[in-house]
Amino acid sequence: MTATAAVRDNDDRGEALARLDQTFTLAVLAGRAITLAQVLGVTRAVSRRVTHRSVLRAGVAAITAHSVWAGVRGVRRRTVRDPKLAWSDCAAQLVALLTEAASWGARAMPPEPRWSETFGVVVAGWLPFEAGIGGAQWVSLTSWIATYLSTTGDRSPWRTGGSVRGQRINESAAQVAFTVVGETFARYLVTQARELDDARAEAVEQGERLATERERQRQHRVIHDSALQVFEAVAGGWELNDDVLIHRIEYETARLRAVLGERPMPDDEAYATLDAALHGLAGELALLGLEVDIRSDAATLAARADTIEALRGATHEALINVHKHAGVVRATVHVTRTDDGIELAVVDEGRGFDVATAPRGFGLAGSIEAPLREVGGRATVRSAPGEGTQVRLWVPE
Repeated sequence: MTATAAVRDNDDRGEALARLDQTFTLAVLAGRAITLAQVLGVTRAVSRRVTHRSVLRAGVAAITAHSVWAGVRGVRRRTVRDPKLAWSDCAAQLVALLTEAASWGARAMPPEPRWSETFGVVVAGWLPFEAGIGGAQWVSLTSWIATYLSTTGDRSPWRTGGSVRGQRINESAAQVAFTVVGETFARYLVTQARELDDARAEAVEQGERLATERERQRQHRVIHDSALQVFEAVAGGWELNDDVLIHRIEYETARLRAVLGERPMPDDEAYATLDAALHGLAGELALLGLEVDIRSDAATLAARADTIEALRGATHEALINVHKHAGVVRATVHVTRTDDGIELAVVDEGRGFDVATAPRGFGLAGSIEAPLREVGGRATVRSAPGEGTQVRLWVPE
């Protein structure tokens, strides 16, 4: 991964990956502080025993300066997933090995304490988080082992005893193990974070699509319930005088403008309660020649605005259907309170129809069932030829 790609990846990261980066950053910063403190403590203890103290001091100073720079860079970028940090840590590991070997010079390097190996193994644990999958950690592992073996070559088993061979194998194996474990752990965490971000992004996109579809259906519903019905009134020869028709056109024009966001409905405040909404409908249908009798023990209950709007729209469509198809001039609206919500029934004693064979138009599906479904409600229709019709609406309270 190049530096440019890393920056782009950081900019495009989602919430889960950003939080993972924060956790990585805190963990690596804490690891740097602890490791640096250990290096300073050990090198101070052996500083009087080494041959070249100035080499030891210079190397430790370089490692300290690098750790400070790396910490500041991680904090500023809010991530340690940075190839520059990874390659600089590779170099720091090698500097630690070379510094320790050079500080002892020709003098036999004691097996313990070996601060460079400890430093290298710890750094190997976080390198996969910095370098990314398949990054600098493998180059670091190869170069570290090669440098380690070369700097300990003059302490071979036939010069310092058989225990050195085991020590070199153990320390090389530890480096390999930390790199493999770090790679596996980093791969798992980053993959999980990205999958979570992808799932969240997909959920947001689906939510936006659903919101768009709901808005489209709502606009279709308003057009069906307003403009189309005015056209039907004109074309179908409804018995309306000019004043009623003009009032209806003005009302539906204001309603369409409200949908388009040009201006609010002038009587929005009148529908603060279900009772007001239903009596408003009764007055509207009276202009069309349909008498609506409101019978309620729950209509004045305060309800959410979306619930009132859904019930009002569904009731309006049911009453319009009575006016258009039932062949009667009177309908009754019963409102009752149930244990878990509000139930409303629009009842007429008109000609009725066969529910099983009647076509399902947009009125039932789009103007009655759909708005109720959006607020968690439902609608059922009961009817038979010659026995009238009952449309029952229910919404959760």
